[in-house]
Order: sequence, then C-alpha cells, then structure tokens
Amino acid sequence: MTEDEARQLREAYAKLGEEAIQKDRRIEDLEGLLMSALLRIEELERRLAKDSHNSSKPPSSDGFKHKGKKHLASSKATGGQAGHPGHTLEVVETPDEVMIHRPSHCEACHCELGTVEGQVKERRQIHDLPVMRLVVTEHQVETLTCPVCQHQNTGSFPSGVRAPAQYGPGVQALAVYFSQYQLLPMERIGEVFEDLLSCRLSEGTLCTWIQEAARTLGPTMLLLKRLLLTQKLDHVDETGGRVKGVLHWFHVNATQWLTLYR
Repeated sequence: MTEDEARQLREAYAKLGEEAIQKDRRIEDLEGLLMSALLRIEELERRLAKDSHNSSKPPSSDGFKHKGKKHLASSKATGGQAGHPGHTLEVVETPDEVMIHRPSHCEACHCELGTVEGQVKERRQIHDLPVMRLVVTEHQVETLTCPVCQHQNTGSFPSGVRAPAQYGPGVQALAVYFSQYQLLPMERIGEVFEDLLSCRLSEGTLCTWIQEAARTLGPTMLLLKRLLLTQKLDHVDETGGRVKGVLHWFHVNATQWLTLYR
C-alpha cells in the first residue's frame, strides 16, 4: 500500500468517525425532544383530568362535556309494571259538540222513526285537535258626524293594534313558549308554524317577541332576586350549553319555592 492510499484510508476512517459521532448526537437530541414531548403530554393529560370534582377548580372550568353513566340492564319487562296505576282518558261531562246517531227505520217492520223521541243508550267521546288555522280579526275605525255641531269624531284602535296586519298575542306567546321553554331552534319554530298554521315567522320577528317578553318579565325577575336575597338558604348551580358553537353558562338560584334562571 502506498503512502497516498494509506492517507486516503485514514481520512475515510476519520470522516466515518465524525459522521458516526454526529449521528449519535442527533439521536441523543431526538431522544431528548421525545422525552420532553412525552413529559409535556403527561402533564397536559394530568391537567385535563382535573375538574371541579377532584380539584379546587370551579364548575365553569369543566367545559361542556357529558360523562355517560353505565346502567345495568333491568330484569323487568318494559312498559307499566304490575300494581302501577294506569292513566285512562276520562269522559268529560260537557263536550264541545254532540253528534246524535239514531236509526231512521225500525229493524223489524221498517216503520219510520223520525218523530219518535229517543233515549241515550251509550256515549263515546273523541278527543281531537280542532282545525288548526289562524283566526283573523279585523278592527275598523269609523268616523261619526255630530248632528249638532257637525264635528267629525273618529274612533281609535285598541291598544296593541298598530299595523295594517300583524300577529296577535296568542301567536307571540306560543312562539316564545317554543323558544324559551321547549328550547326549539328558531329555524324549527318557523317550520312548526308554517307546517301547522301556514304562517311564516322570520327570525327577526321571533327575536323581537323574545325581547319584548323579557322586558315584560323585568319586574318579576327583580322581585325574584329580592326575595332570593332574603332567604336563609339558597341553592346555586350552573350548567353549560352551546349557542352556535360557543360555550355559555346558565346559572340557577333556587329555594323550596323560588327558582331563578339566568
């Protein structure tokens, strides 16, 4: 082996040694980063596991998550159990409409029975919904001329009758009930009114009615707050709910007789 070949071989070995050292350093750096990431993940998982039940964090920091409970399968059959009192539709004493069904001719001799007085043998009642449609009431204002002085006297519309065509308080109350008590989305409330009553409610109209109901309930809310402040014991709780994807918190103050949601 010549001197040049030996020199090239030594340089090649030295280069391989440096590359091996650099590779080992990179492996050590990657192992350090991986260990840091694992420790960070463990810390985050530990923080996520904390809530108001196992730490001093408030309930509002728990987020809106449902923890499902496992229920053991029951050996009882579905439906009402033995000994459970049933609920039967009761016959009313004063029905809204009575339909009399009487024979027109005698079954034996075919004599006409139109003028014969009958007796009720049995009653059966059908409980059903009336025809669902809007009832339109028109208010007309008249002008009267005084026969003495010829002055023109004009009547006035009742309070609340403000537009040529508008929805009445019954429609407004039902829409607010669907929204604030049954918690139906506004779009579905519009579908209900269009499907059942053939009237279309805009989201802006519904929002106006809700705000009007809130203003009407303002004195009641203030009275409830004052009464709750005078109680010796007050139950306070909160629950989360999402509105258009944004988490909101609903608070409740309650006693045995008073309940305030806000």
